[in-house]
Amino acid sequence: MQLVKHASRLRSREHAKAWLIRCTINFCNSHHRSAWQKRTVGFEDRPDFGQNDLSYEHIELLEAVRQLTPDHQDVIHLFYYEGLSGKEIADFLGISENTVKSRLRRARIELRAVLGEEGDTDGIE
Repeated sequence: MQLVKHASRLRSREHAKAWLIRCTINFCNSHHRSAWQKRTVGFEDRPDFGQNDLSYEHIELLEAVRQLTPDHQDVIHLFYYEGLSGKEIADFLGISENTVKSRLRRARIELRAVLGEEGDTDGIE
């Protein structure tokens, strides 16, 4: 609905994509803060939800990403799942590109700790 309301303000397809992602992040953050969300259990939290289609490693990785801080979850999602570059993520989140790089590095280290893996994280991309 927000896209329909604000379509005239969007300058390009890339701008629309970034705007939609930002709206989604804002909506999700608001949703997670709501009293309703704190009193309910989502489908994805049920032990049998969607696990038949995913490998054990994929499920383990998703659970590890859920344990990250929200800032780290955002950069991991935008970088790996949306395929945005560091500069695009920086523009999108309103932070510097170096902050994006720092958050990605810290998120990778945090993921390794959660998954119980050792070693250097510089080669992960």
